[in-house]
Amino acid sequence: MDPRTRDLAIAIHQALAAAIPTPPPLDEVHSWIAIPPDPELGDYALPTFKLARLLRRAPVQIAQELAASITLPPRFREVRATGPYLNFFFDIGALVHATVEEIRAAGDAYGTTREGEGQTIVIDFSSPNLAKPFHVGHLCSTILGASIARLYEARGYRVWKANYLGDWGVQVGYQILAWRRWGDPARLEADGIDYLTTLYVRINELAKSDPEIDAEARQIFKALEAGDADCLALWERFRNITLDSLNHSYARLGIHFDAFDGEAFCERNGLSAAVVTRLRDELGLAVESRGALVVPLDDLQLPPLILMKSDDASIYATRDLAMAIWRWDNFHFAKNIYVTDQRQALHFRQVFEVLRRAGHEWAERNVHVPFGLVKIVEGDQILPMSTRAGKMIRLEELLDRLVAAVRQIVEAETTRRADLSPDELDRVCEAVGVGAVIFWTQAHGRRNDLLFDWERATDTRGATGPYLQYAHARLCGILRKAGGEVPSADATASAVLNSAEELAIAKHLRDFGSAIQRAADAYEPSYLAEYLLDLASCFSTFYARHRVLKQTPEITAARLRLVDATRIVLAKGLAILGLKAPERM
Repeated sequence: MDPRTRDLAIAIHQALAAAIPTPPPLDEVHSWIAIPPDPELGDYALPTFKLARLLRRAPVQIAQELAASITLPPRFREVRATGPYLNFFFDIGALVHATVEEIRAAGDAYGTTREGEGQTIVIDFSSPNLAKPFHVGHLCSTILGASIARLYEARGYRVWKANYLGDWGVQVGYQILAWRRWGDPARLEADGIDYLTTLYVRINELAKSDPEIDAEARQIFKALEAGDADCLALWERFRNITLDSLNHSYARLGIHFDAFDGEAFCERNGLSAAVVTRLRDELGLAVESRGALVVPLDDLQLPPLILMKSDDASIYATRDLAMAIWRWDNFHFAKNIYVTDQRQALHFRQVFEVLRRAGHEWAERNVHVPFGLVKIVEGDQILPMSTRAGKMIRLEELLDRLVAAVRQIVEAETTRRADLSPDELDRVCEAVGVGAVIFWTQAHGRRNDLLFDWERATDTRGATGPYLQYAHARLCGILRKAGGEVPSADATASAVLNSAEELAIAKHLRDFGSAIQRAADAYEPSYLAEYLLDLASCFSTFYARHRVLKQTPEITAARLRLVDATRIVLAKGLAILGLKAPERM
């Protein structure tokens, strides 16, 4: 039950219980409560149409009778019958005061719940490939996955964050082949992941004109699968270099993982082989088709899921099946969530169906969270991106460019710059530049293609991360001007916080927990991003019409507490989305 309207639903239910022997269930009554389209009609409304048959009276009459008999719950001042609707109006001062004090008492825990306590969510996200740097193509999976993890943590779940590396497969054969042909240890020591990428691009370019390259790379991968010592040593070396580079990028984004066990983990621990044996020999679900081993899914009009290729090489689908089973065996997860681009929707539909046919009752707990493609806007051009062609923009390049853009903006504002020490300036520029990337990536709905616009992402006046970070810094600035201490509540607080703008802020603040829940349920961080933008806008409207400081002591004290409550929620929301909340900008 939504905590915002729980007391109201109980009051209505009690009034119905006094009027009829068998009232509708409380949860059903609660589900009828709605927000009127016009604030003049009240803050909440109960349509009485669904009670007409039960009470054998017209909806208009029912509304009038309930208005006369209902006992108003706390924080409501009036109930009014308007046609077939029962409209409820807040006591503004009581609501604002109660909301502010609840937030300040809860602090960082406000909006969170313990509903997931004792349950585990596994989230599989980011998952870059071996020997390739972190580029913008990984942004959506990484940032969306991290925010979804934090959303579920806010609801009390234990979240296991898995970075399922693409560290096995024919592409590894290509990398080893390139190294054997052109590898320079000195350059590898100096340039690390960049040099490995250069080799990978070079070997793929050669493969376009030489068909033997692919065959040779496949033979190398088969040797790796068979345990060839030299191949394994190179694989491990390239993997360590990859992780060193990735961890630097993840640190800048403020993201950490509980495990980097990738495709190789399934192969080297016999998990994939066990899946093949069970599906083929024990269950008879896997059959040979054109030399390959597949699980037919014709009855669902789906292509067969390939388990082994005709050359007996393993494939990523087998490893996805194996890892899902391993995760269930180890975590008994409430959900196993995969955050990948929408092009993999068919693959995961096949994998989940095969798990179901194999008798795993938990198959329905697996969830694919798809998103659109990342595209970089440069002027009026959309830049092409391809790792194999060497046309990917590295994350470090993207972050450095945005941090530099933020520094240019901040340094142009000499009055703001004077408030910042050199170290603070560096921290602010990093936080805001990186925050611009993080917010833009998840602010527009994950199913849409992400068009990353360098200039718009750093605009402090638009629907951006920097706008929200600046809003937080402004709240902190108001508190600083007041001396940094927030006055304690007193008996006058309910009487002085009574404007429409203060009510609007309080309503938004009360909605924070519901915004977290909606975003988590839909795997859609943009819902929380939209909520924070609305909250910042509400406060901006309030601040433009009402002064906080230099009012009567009672008004100033009450409004400072409102400022502080808004700051707490805004900072918490930014943290869930992965942004830092600077106190100065």
